[in-house]
Amino acid sequence: MPKSYRPIYLLPVASTVQEHMIVYSLRPILSAASRPRQFGSTRDRGTTFALLRVRRDVEESAEKYVLLIMFYTSSALDSVWWFCVLQRLQELGTPNNLYSLAGSYLNNKSVRIRG
Repeated sequence: MPKSYRPIYLLPVASTVQEHMIVYSLRPILSAASRPRQFGSTRDRGTTFALLRVRRDVEESAEKYVLLIMFYTSSALDSVWWFCVLQRLQELGTPNNLYSLAGSYLNNKSVRIRG
C-alpha cells in the first residue's frame, strides 16, 4: 500500500451528524484560541488565504530579496495525539458536556480496511 494511502470513511449517518454537531459546537472555542497566522483547519483561513497573505507581505516588503521557506506535513491528522487535543480542550474551558462528548467520540478510534 502506498504511504499516502488515505482510506475512505463510510460512517453511518448518525455518526456523521454527531461529528458535525461536535465541530459546530467547538468552533467558537477553537476560533478564540487560534493564532492570527494559523492557516489550514481554520474557518476562512485555508491554503489560498495563506498564499494571498504571503503575496501581500512580499509586495509590501521594502527589501530587495525575500526568502520564503514552506513545508508540508504529510498525513498530519493521522499522527495527532488525541490525548493532547482533549487536554487542550480542557485548558480552553470547554464545557464538561461537550468535552465528554468529544472524548467519547475520539475514544478507541480505529480504521478497518476491507480489500
